[in-house]
Amino acid sequence: PTSVRCEGLSLECDTAGLSLNAEITAAVRPEEIAVVNGSDASVNCFDAEVIDMEFLGSYVRLYLGCPQLGEHQLRADVPRKLMRSHSVEQSDSIRIQIPPDRIRLYQAGD
Repeated sequence: PTSVRCEGLSLECDTAGLSLNAEITAAVRPEEIAVVNGSDASVNCFDAEVIDMEFLGSYVRLYLGCPQLGEHQLRADVPRKLMRSHSVEQSDSIRIQIPPDRIRLYQAGD
């Protein structure tokens, strides 16, 4: 397999060494999640809603949700300059990308 499924969302990533249908935890650092152009159809791009925002100096932490993730949320750290150019506000729908090589997988029991 070359992808994992989290609720209703399928993400391409390196699954080498994992058993098929294994229970895993997927993790990605907040600074690795990118805000992209609304029409971007690259791998692992999807729409997310800005649930909350936290200003942390040179970057803004976005708390993101989307129907495909169910109750799970993502956190994205976005440079303030990029936030200004995209005019992101709370409750906005934005397009994000999680690069496949930045997703870390941990099999249950590891």
